Amino acid sequence: MKKLTSTINIVVFGSSAVGKTALIYRYINSSFITQYEPSIDNLERCTKIINDVICTVNIQDTCGSDRFETLRELYVRSSDGALLVCNGNNQYTLTELPNFYEVIREFKSEEEYVVVVVINKIDLDLKIDIEEVNKFAESINAPCIQTSAKTNKNVDKAFSILLQRILEKNPPKTPRKCSIL
Repeated sequence: MKKLTSTINIVVFGSSAVGKTALIYRYINSSFITQYEPSIDNLERCTKIINDVICTVNIQDTCGSDRFETLRELYVRSSDGALLVCNGNNQYTLTELPNFYEVIREFKSEEEYVVVVVINKIDLDLKIDIEEVNKFAESINAPCIQTSAKTNKNVDKAFSILLQRILEKNPPKTPRKCSIL
């Protein structure tokens, strides 16, 4: 029997310096970036097996700056789901999450698009109200995962939940045999 395959496109949104690039790097390379340069927007690719499906995962790393706001529409339209990331050490980054969510809802409905809320940098002193983040996540029907790219806490879990939910909404089709006459 042939293995099922799927290509999944995801985008990682969040304000500057919430750890988007570090989360992606940790997920793909199983290590932490110690030297960091702000990203303009990078596309990373990896292969993961999720629920016995071989997935090619394209991860769009976004710049947190408003200067690149026009690219957000493109990212949402071409993706199946998103991580919305805030920094557990910075309250402002939490207040920006609804703005990123609104961009998503402009172009995709809740039925067709998966969102997971991520509180990153939980290895630092928390300065945000976790309950407030949980309420936001609940209001948009999204799970909320606390992560640390530095210590690798729940990084795989955040991405795995997102990918599993995307596969539930868009199951891979069984390959059919084709004959050309």
